[in-house]
Amino acid sequence: MVSLEISGAGVVEYILHHPALEMFPAPNEFAVALLVEAIRSGGQDKPIVVTSDGMLLEGRARWAACAQLGTQPQVRIERAEPWLYVLTTRREQILAMPPPARAMLIGQVPAVHKSRGNTRRSYGEPPTRDALATLSELSPTTVGRAQKIRETATDELIALVADGAILIGTAERVALEEPYVQQRTVERVRAGENARKVAPPNPRPPEGKPRTSFSAAPVRDKHRYVRAAAIRALSDSLASLNLVLDAADALDPSITPEEAHQWICELSRNHTAYRRVRDLLNERKEQQL
Repeated sequence: MVSLEISGAGVVEYILHHPALEMFPAPNEFAVALLVEAIRSGGQDKPIVVTSDGMLLEGRARWAACAQLGTQPQVRIERAEPWLYVLTTRREQILAMPPPARAMLIGQVPAVHKSRGNTRRSYGEPPTRDALATLSELSPTTVGRAQKIRETATDELIALVADGAILIGTAERVALEEPYVQQRTVERVRAGENARKVAPPNPRPPEGKPRTSFSAAPVRDKHRYVRAAAIRALSDSLASLNLVLDAADALDPSITPEEAHQWICELSRNHTAYRRVRDLLNERKEQQL
């Protein structure tokens, strides 16, 4: 049995895998066999990575190979936040996935909302949804929906979402149902029926409580309106941004290329909304002429 001594964890003989590592497939026997031969002939060229309390973050195949050879593995202790470390080291693999599959993978991370103010988060606490969204290039809303689906959905329903056969919004509604209802929906989708048509309707609110939506504007005469208060808030935020731009000389150097890409995507989406509001205002102005 291979064992190693880790400061703060004592002697470790059976190493536990961090939950973030378990999100990804384990190495197959062929990969381990290749590493066994490589370590036997040339030694271990890359250490396994563990947390300060002895949980494996990287190097499952290396650990298994050393266990087969009966040699003490080289170990490096990683003191950064473990969830983000594992996800960041595999970011290229994550971004290569189609968005639905990527969402179902990120949805396995326990739900954590935004930190309040400057409150320091404890070591090992899962990252916030905003951090997961930036890392995976998904929206925070999509990350939150994927996490909700993962909490109650059956494996078959999750697989269909990952394959793109059921949209996340539809799957979120189906996942609220009992497992037998989810399974019936899965079978009908596999048979070729449209997922949105066979999905159960939205659950009704309790009696006496109206259905609410935070994103929907008040309805008047069966039409939805962009309210004057929302346009005023948009104008004020753009005016504040202009003041910042006038006083700035360059971009904050702490912004990484990955964060820059995320902001570009968000600004592009917001620019589309801004143009839409401007077009609506132009239409109203022309009605007065």
